[in-house]
Amino acid sequence: MRNLRRVLCTAGVLSAGVLLAAAGSASAAVLIGVKTSPAYEQVPGTGGGTYFAWSRGFPATLFIQSDAGQPAVRVNNPRNSQAWAGSIDGTTLVYQRAHADQSDIRLWDVVAKTPLPPPAGVNTPNWEWHPTMSGDWILFGRKAFDRHRSRVLLHNTMTSQTITLADVQGLGTEAEPGQVSGNWAVWDTCTHGVCTVFRYDITDDLIEPLPNDFVGKLQYFPSVTSAGTVYYVHSGNGCGRNVKLIEGVPAQPQTLLVQFGPGRDVTSTTQTVPDQTAGTDVYFDKYKCSNGTSDIYKIVVP
Repeated sequence: MRNLRRVLCTAGVLSAGVLLAAAGSASAAVLIGVKTSPAYEQVPGTGGGTYFAWSRGFPATLFIQSDAGQPAVRVNNPRNSQAWAGSIDGTTLVYQRAHADQSDIRLWDVVAKTPLPPPAGVNTPNWEWHPTMSGDWILFGRKAFDRHRSRVLLHNTMTSQTITLADVQGLGTEAEPGQVSGNWAVWDTCTHGVCTVFRYDITDDLIEPLPNDFVGKLQYFPSVTSAGTVYYVHSGNGCGRNVKLIEGVPAQPQTLLVQFGPGRDVTSTTQTVPDQTAGTDVYFDKYKCSNGTSDIYKIVVP
């Protein structure tokens, strides 16, 4: 199971949400369908370039596809494994593969369409999950289910340095990785129904929480631009309860980008990348609570 906390605590859902204009903008955010089908489309992964990765169905099968319209290529093997997209840095896809009760972080050459050696110093007998990559840095989560322990780790593939950004233990706690981009990394931690998003400045070694300016106690699935702007989901407790997509930075007022209707939620991740024309693309999966369907959408933030 990829995202234990959201499945157990708030079992997300989302569909054609009600879109609100961002503060200071005269036009509403436009929801753009990226992968919409009767299949369960989930966990977008990209780098803002030519290639797009995502997972489909149960068990989850990971695909990657070129914007040039080439056929989608299946990534995860063996056939009885599951896999979920992480992100694409240059020509390298980083992703999570689960097989035989073990989950590890894997790499894939998107041009050659072949696996690469796994990153050194990352995988253990524990459950490694939701990696993203930027330059020499890989952000990922590590779970020890028998001890109810969750960590968010930032690993440098050149120096072998691993920074512990979050480490929580006990029933009712969770730490979930978000995204690393340039000098920034983001994640969320949850303790007994209260979830907070954090941003880390790698150069200055500084962790800052994002303010919780909206009704509800859950902030989750953060992503971040190379300039440090954070995008995340905010909601009340329960599937599809007052779900919003927010833009912000620590210590400043947050901007409401999208207000979803009742029974709509985001269930796996957001991912933020530069738009190929202008602005920022924010990807997310839309989940409908009533029937458990999921599609992948994005908005373009000017």
